[in-house]
Amino acid sequence: PQGKVGDPLYRGPFIIDPKTKQRCEELYDGRYTILPPKFMLDPEGHGKIYIPELDLTRITTRVPLPTPLTPFLLRRQSSPKTSHTIALKRLHHLIRNQDATTLKKSNIIPSIAHHYAHNCRTSNDAQTHDTHHSLPLIFRAALLPSSFHSSPAVEFDDKGEFSICPPPPYSCWNVLTLTEILERVLLPHAMLALSQSTTKSLIFLLDVVCELIDTFEAYTVTPCPALECLLVALLWRLGRGAQVVALLQSRKKGGITNDSEIDGILAFTDMLLIIAMEVKLGDTFGESPPLKHCPHAQCLQALAIDIMCSTASYHEVAKHLLKLGRVMDAITVCTHGIMTVTIQKTKNEHHQRPPVTTAPAGPPYSKKGTRSSDFFRVAVDNAANMTLGERAKMFCHVHTFLSRWDPDCLILEEKYVQVGEEEIVTKVQSRLADAMPHFPDHLLGGSESTATLRVREMFGYPKHVLENQMNIGIA
Repeated sequence: PQGKVGDPLYRGPFIIDPKTKQRCEELYDGRYTILPPKFMLDPEGHGKIYIPELDLTRITTRVPLPTPLTPFLLRRQSSPKTSHTIALKRLHHLIRNQDATTLKKSNIIPSIAHHYAHNCRTSNDAQTHDTHHSLPLIFRAALLPSSFHSSPAVEFDDKGEFSICPPPPYSCWNVLTLTEILERVLLPHAMLALSQSTTKSLIFLLDVVCELIDTFEAYTVTPCPALECLLVALLWRLGRGAQVVALLQSRKKGGITNDSEIDGILAFTDMLLIIAMEVKLGDTFGESPPLKHCPHAQCLQALAIDIMCSTASYHEVAKHLLKLGRVMDAITVCTHGIMTVTIQKTKNEHHQRPPVTTAPAGPPYSKKGTRSSDFFRVAVDNAANMTLGERAKMFCHVHTFLSRWDPDCLILEEKYVQVGEEEIVTKVQSRLADAMPHFPDHLLGGSESTATLRVREMFGYPKHVLENQMNIGIA
């Protein structure tokens, strides 16, 4: 049988006699037989074989914080969970003390980055883990008002009982992943600083995050989106809007290195848009509503959409533009997406290559959150602030777009509609009219105007609608 020297015989730097339970100061009393490379045989204990281990908790308890202990901890392969917890706890205390000199002497951030970069060059398991499993933290990393209603804990969580992220794989035993650092150290400190409205703590935490990102980038390692989101949120909370804009402009120029980054970038840009709409620039209290006309917020929205466009995820861009009421911009983005797909299809046919994926039936983005009725609904909302000529022009533009993007939504279909208890009539209308049954006649001069009748016909609405009837059901 194989066991550990720590159970039942070994406790830290002592030998425990199994019979008397007395603790001896010797590490080796002569009765063990060393079995290379790392085993010890106890002939008197029924031939049990043990693996010696260090009691890291007892060894590191009195080690001063300035001591560069992280490399020692990250080389302990036999107990990675314990070594990671101790290293994270030391980083937690260093940030809590807000002593930049001690933080630099400890060399903890360069050590973390060095081991992380080595893993990226060998297996890349750490970065893969962070890319996928740090995404649940990105909402908290945005430091939104809705994310810190409960009182955050002041002390470090040794056990990590409330973790929402899975532990790193065993191949990352010598690496502190960014997911661990975010969830157990950086985010608790950020939430605590906001709940206490301490600007000094936010500034020190911002310096730590900047140093962490700069050190990783010096090793040519791209930080995970959740860490970048925390950086933007801290800058925004501290009122440094110009730095946020400059950061995102450089992020936009960097582009995408591989397809696995797309989910992270989309989640990152989602949070940027929410920050711009829900968080007031320079608000360290987490309660003030955002300004309606903040230039930096408008710039943040524009940069977020530009970054989103770089992923070619036109459906996501259109969804956000429609939420912002920018139907014409959403149409422009989707039209560009249609052109891109058409060009790629032509190239494949020219080179006689089969398409990479089979195009789904129906509109290309209907299964990804954007529907034809969404474009029509936002167009109706925008028309309220336009002249009659501008409204007619916009509805024609929307019709031209939908006839290419989702032509099926404009096809007329017969439906049997029951009116009252006995009368059944046949209603011929489009699927779009089914989804948006009430046509805005008042926007085009009334129900009898030429413009209204023309636009109703374009979008497949019947000439005589049954809007005021009761108990309407489709048979």
